[in-house]
Amino acid sequence: YLSIEQSESILNAIMLTKRIHDTTGKFISFKDIESEVYENSEVESLVNITKYNLFEKEEQRTIGRFIVGNSENLYSNTIKQVVEQHEAKYGINFDVVVIDYMADLSHKQIGKEFVDKADLTKEGYKEFHDLCRTKNKLGIALNQLTKEGIDNVMSGKPVTFGNTAGGQASDRYVELSINIGGTQAEYA
Repeated sequence: YLSIEQSESILNAIMLTKRIHDTTGKFISFKDIESEVYENSEVESLVNITKYNLFEKEEQRTIGRFIVGNSENLYSNTIKQVVEQHEAKYGINFDVVVIDYMADLSHKQIGKEFVDKADLTKEGYKEFHDLCRTKNKLGIALNQLTKEGIDNVMSGKPVTFGNTAGGQASDRYVELSINIGGTQAEYA
């Protein structure tokens, strides 16, 4: 999971919140988990057991993961390099790579100068697409909707070409685009 916006500790807390809810039906805020402020010792114990089982205990761990938080050197033109470095470090080939979110990537200058955000995003999508194609990985690139895209969703209209923050690159370099949202009535 390559995060442009969130730190590793927040992403771990979100994963713990989901796992606890999925296995027990209890909801514990990821903010409470991240800050380690719990309503009682029973909740603290549940979080610690789940954390151990999810992230540390080899024989029970159900997901192989690596999280690149927003503090690492992830750029539009280093996606492949970062993934390959983590695969070598952990001795595993990852099946799924998630980037959250693609349109927020910056660029590490290596020769060619990029002048606008659209070029940066396009470069990121091309690099990510190449990584997934050549290394046989499922790539998931999360994006936010533009104002027009949000307006379309909220009014029940379809999201169309160019309605994501990644612009046309987010439509051009993907095999499948899925938009999740709801109308005003569905949120009421």
